[in-house]
Amino acid sequence: MRNRTMASAHRLFQRKAVLGIVLTFLAACGPLTEIPPASSTEPSLPTDLERETETRPPTTETETPSSIHPTYTPSPPQLTPFLPEGRLQIEPANIASIRKLAEIPATDVVFAFSSSDGNNLATVSQRSTDRQYQSTVWDMRTGESIFTADGSDGILTAFSPDGENVALSVQGRGISLRDLTSGRETRFVEVYFDGFSLALSPDWRLLGLGVTGAGNETSTILVKDLEKDQEVMHFQTPGIVMRLSFSPDGKSLVGEFQRGLTSGSTLWDVKSRDPLLDLPEFDHIAFSPDGRILAANYEGDSVFWEIASGRQLYSLPGEQDVRILPGGTEAITWTYPGPVFVWGITP
Repeated sequence: MRNRTMASAHRLFQRKAVLGIVLTFLAACGPLTEIPPASSTEPSLPTDLERETETRPPTTETETPSSIHPTYTPSPPQLTPFLPEGRLQIEPANIASIRKLAEIPATDVVFAFSSSDGNNLATVSQRSTDRQYQSTVWDMRTGESIFTADGSDGILTAFSPDGENVALSVQGRGISLRDLTSGRETRFVEVYFDGFSLALSPDWRLLGLGVTGAGNETSTILVKDLEKDQEVMHFQTPGIVMRLSFSPDGKSLVGEFQRGLTSGSTLWDVKSRDPLLDLPEFDHIAFSPDGRILAANYEGDSVFWEIASGRQLYSLPGEQDVRILPGGTEAITWTYPGPVFVWGITP
């Protein structure tokens, strides 16, 4: 049990580097500033395309640069869909029928999240060979990789609400917002960040921030209403805060903590600030889109509960991280070093 707990602590420590993202500061920094176009009077170096054009005969076909970083690769046509048709909503009554539908060939995954429409999945990996981060976006309709970024480009943090852009955190510099189709940087906000855990409610109205104090004995939890620019919650709790997340309706906040050699999670009511549920030794908390099911890791297994009754519904042995995707018809799991499995229920 101690080895397993230490492994869990190590895994959570790894994820803290990924989850300590600066979207927390977007409200404080004000609106993101569009990158102005380069002045026509300033000299500029020729692009790879321009160099190639100088040495090749003219062509009537449209050329596309091949050296954009991060890179975008359109999905090739598929003869068959990546996932079977007719998938059912994952509900307490049928979750025991969940089965593995497909896998995504991502390896060394430490974190994953989905766009709001569930069409794209982002994975953040820390390569075992050189310990460098790599971020990838996968098209969940085809199973193909459509966007990649090395650690030098930044670490994937979030999708924009419309799913057309991705945010990459650049350690020590700030946030780079890039167009998902072209990989082109459209905005950048400069801000220093380190050692924070944060969450945004699904409607992007509430911002949750966790900061661990000196000595790693207590953490401060803050929830702010971004529309009203006022605090909703502000309190201290024991332990090192590793991750925060909101329920789909934004009414509950989950905090995951490292307390000594053990990990655990607490669920709070945002309005009353009262703790609703304490889950010692449970982490990697996730909600179903309708808020009826809560999933978490317990001793290396992914376990599902019905929130209203507190009843355990089902478990997936050996799967340490779990997410239920926004559409409610798929769940993903992964265990380091991978791959990522896609689960669902078919008639």
